[in-house]
Amino acid sequence: MSAPTPQEARGLLDRADAVGLDDDGARRVHARVAVGYGVALGVFGAVAWAVAGTRWGGVVTFAVQLAYLAAIVALARHRERAARTVPRRARRVAVVGVLGSGVPLLALTWGVFLGDLQAPSPLLAALAGLVIAAPAVVAGASIRRGPGR
Repeated sequence: MSAPTPQEARGLLDRADAVGLDDDGARRVHARVAVGYGVALGVFGAVAWAVAGTRWGGVVTFAVQLAYLAAIVALARHRERAARTVPRRARRVAVVGVLGSGVPLLALTWGVFLGDLQAPSPLLAALAGLVIAAPAVVAGASIRRGPGR
């Protein structure tokens, strides 16, 4: 097989540029995974705070940590199998969103595990879980919408 001529090479490059890496299916997958990460972080934070100081708090927190780990692994595998491409800005937006969820989780868990902070009510713990999940959910919505939309 001989090398392509300059005109053929230009044509091949033009056709390659026309193929979009930003397909809708991959965008949906990456958006769902970002939201899933945020929800997993929010559930972990809410449950850890709600059961802090209770008789079964340590066992429940350990079980939620195992469920959180399983969710993270399942989401990562789903993303790798279902998405053929990484849409433009999706990785950066997801990382910023998940870090945005991780910072309030870290602050809450420091208070719970190091400062013996107990939730005044389950409703407040659930609200904290929503606040923790919010940045990753917003990131997922942004990924789903796409750049410039």
